[in-house]
Amino acid sequence: MPTHCPQHLVMSHDLDSPEESKLEFHPTALARYPVLDLPNEITSDVFIHFLPPYPSCPLLSGPCSPIHLTHICRQWRNIALATPQLWWRAISLSGIQIPPELLDLWLKRTGSLPLSIRIDEFEDGTVPDGLNVLCVILPYISRLEYVQLHILNLLRIPATSEPLRLELPSLRHLDLDLAPENNFFEIHNAPLLKTAVLDKNLCYNMSLPWAQLTSLTLRFISPVDCQLLLKATNLVACRLDFVGDPYDEDEDTISDLIRLAHLESLSITGLWHTASTPPNLLDSFSAPKIRDLDIPETFLHPNYVDALSRFMKRSEGCTSLQRIRITGRMEVSEHAYRSAFPNIPNLIGFSLVF
Repeated sequence: MPTHCPQHLVMSHDLDSPEESKLEFHPTALARYPVLDLPNEITSDVFIHFLPPYPSCPLLSGPCSPIHLTHICRQWRNIALATPQLWWRAISLSGIQIPPELLDLWLKRTGSLPLSIRIDEFEDGTVPDGLNVLCVILPYISRLEYVQLHILNLLRIPATSEPLRLELPSLRHLDLDLAPENNFFEIHNAPLLKTAVLDKNLCYNMSLPWAQLTSLTLRFISPVDCQLLLKATNLVACRLDFVGDPYDEDEDTISDLIRLAHLESLSITGLWHTASTPPNLLDSFSAPKIRDLDIPETFLHPNYVDALSRFMKRSEGCTSLQRIRITGRMEVSEHAYRSAFPNIPNLIGFSLVF
């Protein structure tokens, strides 16, 4: 494992900038800036806390990046470059242009530690030369622990007839938002994977160890896609984000009962017109250990209170249920819900949003 981070990790144009050259260290600086008299170990520890805690990913450049710390003065730059915790493990590649060779050097300096990689083009802007960036990351995938890839335009990545078979023995968290026409990899040998955030198309186009997941978010789904949960039998937390055509009368509904024996938290969100909402969405679910339920009232249509009552009965009474949050435009009064479910402990966190 490297004991220091070489100065050439910082881009040459940053090192040679006129602004940086004015910040040379002088002996009189201690009198003007007592902070420079701190022991290097304390300054280094302050630098480490300057960055978000792992697995959150700081940007490679900019005000919240490790490189920013090298632009204050020469003394601080030397301390930053000699503090490996600033350069290891977590990297955000969003919205910046980084030469592939520099990224490769950065990744090599992470030694054998697990990695957290973030690319979010929706939030931070396009990553130029995205294909080459992903190719640089591939040799290090066995150390990927937390992965967030939200790629806006995967048309830049050519679809292949044979998806890449990825071995990810360190992977714990996977968050993907990719174009449906680019089924370019499959995940195998991911024994530590417990959390996944996926859109509808990836759910069908990618191989995952569904049964070992304990937390799952499905985005841009329709009711029939809930049947994917039949494979995720050990979920503790689940979020379902629905989207659909409010006037699509041919929308499929759920045909099988989805029993989630370990589920404690179920959050349902999305935009759906009442007239096209599948009747009694909760009629397809059973969750005897549920503690927290978050659902728009439109998904209880048309028999709102009865829909909740049937869900509780089917879930062995929901004896662990602590909180219900009903959102959206309300058709049933708060008093009616409270009267129907007096056993919810003090209706903790019961929030009716009009």
